[in-house]
Amino acid sequence: MTAFWIIVLLAQGVRVRVLASRDVGELVVSHAMMVDGADTLKFRSLKFRARSGYVVWGNRISKKVTILPLRRALSIDFDGETRRYTGRLELTAEGDKLVPINIVNRGDYLASVVGSEMTSNAPIEALKAQAVLARTFVLKFREKKHAGFNFCDLTHCMHYNGSDAITPATSRAVRETEGIVLVASDGTPVEPYFSASNGGKIDLPSKVWGTDDPDYLRSKDDPFSATATDRNRVWRTEIPVSKIEMAFGITGLIDIEVDTMSSPMMVELIGNTTMRIRAADFKIRLNRAIGWNKIKSVRFSARRHGSKYVFEGKGLGHGIGLSQAGAIEMALRGYTFEEILHFYFPVAWLREGNSSFLYRGRITEKVHSDLKQALADVENSLSLRHSSPIYIVEFKSVGEFTAATGQPWWKAAVTVGDTIYIQPFEILRKRGIYSETMRRELYHVILNQHDIELPLWLREGVATLLFGSRQSVGGQIPPPQRVELMLRSNDKEEFRRGWVYSAALAEKYLSNRDIKSILSSKQTGGM
Repeated sequence: MTAFWIIVLLAQGVRVRVLASRDVGELVVSHAMMVDGADTLKFRSLKFRARSGYVVWGNRISKKVTILPLRRALSIDFDGETRRYTGRLELTAEGDKLVPINIVNRGDYLASVVGSEMTSNAPIEALKAQAVLARTFVLKFREKKHAGFNFCDLTHCMHYNGSDAITPATSRAVRETEGIVLVASDGTPVEPYFSASNGGKIDLPSKVWGTDDPDYLRSKDDPFSATATDRNRVWRTEIPVSKIEMAFGITGLIDIEVDTMSSPMMVELIGNTTMRIRAADFKIRLNRAIGWNKIKSVRFSARRHGSKYVFEGKGLGHGIGLSQAGAIEMALRGYTFEEILHFYFPVAWLREGNSSFLYRGRITEKVHSDLKQALADVENSLSLRHSSPIYIVEFKSVGEFTAATGQPWWKAAVTVGDTIYIQPFEILRKRGIYSETMRRELYHVILNQHDIELPLWLREGVATLLFGSRQSVGGQIPPPQRVELMLRSNDKEEFRRGWVYSAALAEKYLSNRDIKSILSSKQTGGM
């Protein structure tokens, strides 16, 4: 296989600048093959250096070299540390600094990010939630974070520790959530905020940074991230006054006031001069001066104790969106990744690839496939296509469905606009109305999306003629007004008879009319 075709086969992937926080003057690569122009060189170990914008090895130089692994992963040794990466490595130089970029397939990148961002021994449902957020991040920011590469391996993007962070569990989490991303109501990817711990309260961007709040986030208490399993639920640290003065360039510091009620949360340093700064910036600036994670979060208090200040706070990180500690606790309690994401992003939706369906609830691959087939059947029957996303809210139980919708237990679903609120699909399957319910509700969605207004008796009657089970009518058929009252009844038997009569009325009305022509022209007259 020529070097050209090797590169072509590996061309698709995520470009990640690795060792991004380091000044890399030289490094050693092992178990690899270098491609330089038309030449290839297999090597066990080779040192590369940067010199005046060129990559140097041995007695040769180049503007860029491409390195391919001879095994599953190649190794980089730098400053006594070894990192391993799948995919290929591109080396360029900026002055006397090497710029290593790992081009890795998306699956390996996500599996590594999940293992780098969250402990790989976390429960699988927590890892799946992290995988969905990582995939969403890639989709939203792939072309926006950096020029010349997609992401760095730092928290500016997402932690990426190469193949050493990939485990069977992180690979499984990526595989079993394949294609699933978290989206806003318009179907676009959300900004997938997450942090190690929120210490018991989910914050909003306006509270932390003073920026606008997206509508898919909510601020609320988080009982899952304030438990014994959350190592960062509370923290305490002492910092000498002199180090704080040095970090902020002030003298005579006499007080630090923290305002957690303002938006954003603010810190005021009072000394010979007074400085007012966002708590988030205070945290970063002080940590940069004295060591990272001394101030762990933006929710803290400060009090002077002699020559030091005592800081006490809750959580680790910005506290917006998903708390990894909370997600782990939820998974330990039996919550699914869908439920975890819904708790932390309560107004967001799950979407698989470019699917027409946006979900809340646990949608299996089988249900997703059945919904796609049902939608195709309905569109073919109506000669109409859906015009925007279709929202599916599946409840965990019949009780949750009735409590949320106000519908009686025997009604399988209710559609409002382009949103279907539905009982658990498994229960509908056991009741023998799984397929029919899907099609009837999708029929209602498409009519709603096309602003087709039909009398209730005709709308329900047509649905039964097209997708339901016909039943014989005994006796005289009541007039449409009476049938509509039956269809609005909360008495199961009364409603059932209204359903039967509506089909009979619709069949009579359509005896010399075409369903598709009525729907396509939005005819309502004479009904």
